[in-house]
Amino acid sequence: MPRKEILDFFDGLITTVATVVVAFFTFRLARVTDRQAQLTRQLAESTEIAAKAAQETAAITRELFVLLFVGRVIYEDVFGGEHETRACRRYDPVVSRLVEYGGPDFNFRI
Repeated sequence: MPRKEILDFFDGLITTVATVVVAFFTFRLARVTDRQAQLTRQLAESTEIAAKAAQETAAITRELFVLLFVGRVIYEDVFGGEHETRACRRYDPVVSRLVEYGGPDFNFRI
């Protein structure tokens, strides 16, 4: 059987298979596109949340005047001598850490 006759004989089948393959890929493309759109929306929401958190953090840092940590420990050593240690630290947003605050009246060891 020559090629032309074979192609003519299977013409309907070839068209059907090609149509099914195109339909399958179209369906898959639609699903992938929907998923991509969903992920893009989630990313946009996450970005918006992160931006709001950054703004709130900046606002807190600007409005944070004093955050103090004060500690006092009185204890006895093994010889029965009493000792006292005091520490006062303030959060400094410029350097993002606790710094000594209050001078020797609040920071000492006896």
